[in-house]
Amino acid sequence: MKRALALCFLALSAALAFASPALAPNEAFVIMHNLPLWTEKAGAKLEWKENLVIGDRLTLLNRTAKFKQDGREREYSRVKAPSGAEGWVRSSYIAPKASLAVIKAEKAIVYSEPRDVKMTAKTVSFMTIVAVIQDGGTVDFAKIVAYDAAQEAYYTDPVYVSRADLSFADADLNAVILFNTAKGTKDAGIRQNFMRLIDSRYSSSFFYDAIKTKLSPAPAKATQPASGSFVVNDDNVNLRASPDEVSGQVISSLSRGAKVEVLEVTSQKYSVGGVEAPWYKIKAPEGWVFGAFLSPAE
Repeated sequence: MKRALALCFLALSAALAFASPALAPNEAFVIMHNLPLWTEKAGAKLEWKENLVIGDRLTLLNRTAKFKQDGREREYSRVKAPSGAEGWVRSSYIAPKASLAVIKAEKAIVYSEPRDVKMTAKTVSFMTIVAVIQDGGTVDFAKIVAYDAAQEAYYTDPVYVSRADLSFADADLNAVILFNTAKGTKDAGIRQNFMRLIDSRYSSSFFYDAIKTKLSPAPAKATQPASGSFVVNDDNVNLRASPDEVSGQVISSLSRGAKVEVLEVTSQKYSVGGVEAPWYKIKAPEGWVFGAFLSPAE
């Protein structure tokens, strides 16, 4: 266990060394944490190889292809990961010709154009890492692409945010990347080790207090047995390892219309995105789904 943890920290240290240098023309940043790297099998099928960390630098191998996953055809890019492994990743979740920044506003307003009058009702959440596109921004506005995990919102078509709402500091980027990795484990000891690493290297980060609060051990949610059939009522619904939108690692996704059987339910409701509902544990595949994304099967 200790050896595995040490190797994990060594890999993270390498990943965190991206700092500020610009991407080479054949490189791209990963903008979604735990982005799967897939290898191609016979019959144009994909097999999971490894997960990539947000902020990883990928070498682009100048090939794209379309593969069908969960009944939908999507575009994938051929890349070489920091580990040296080659494979396919969703093209929407990598950003060439970009630099990285972190949202430091509680909710950064999204603009359709780089002008004050072009604000929208959409926002990007606090501590979301975004890719700032090198071309198209202004002195006051940054052109970005991002995956906002807190709202499960995809900004794969570039939008704009105020530069005042962004931090480009290496300490902030590295601290938030570490946080994203730490929150994906249920092991309290490993989470504490990540926090010690953040303490020792990034205590000056703008996000330090928020990270410390979020990584504090959370009380276990009380659950009770449940049964019944439900239908997934939204697209790409996250299936998590535990019933929590922050610490619950995303282990898969569910497609709209999928029928699931429940095993457990939390004893009380919780708020996610302003909606209150219990969490349900389902089987096949086993994991936790926020109740707002499930409807009773008819």
